[in-house]
Amino acid sequence: MHATLIVRDNGIGIPPENMDKIRNPLFTTKPGSDDNGLGLNFFYNIVTNILGGQIGVGSQVREGACSILAASLIAPRLRAPGAGR
Repeated sequence: MHATLIVRDNGIGIPPENMDKIRNPLFTTKPGSDDNGLGLNFFYNIVTNILGGQIGVGSQVREGACSILAASLIAPRLRAPGAGR
């Protein structure tokens, strides 16, 4: 079993030149703000590396963005550090 979450907004969208950068740590389009650019990178790593899920992002400038998250509802087996040695 898996869950799919779709989030859409009607904001300014993500410019095409930024689409490949949005998952990079410390990437932000708001220099000088309190936004440190770690949010999406942190979330992406949890979903893909820990939960084994996927995140897709689409955008149209001046029309908004859409993010799709798909992840298993059954948690993967996690081993304690050093287990199995």
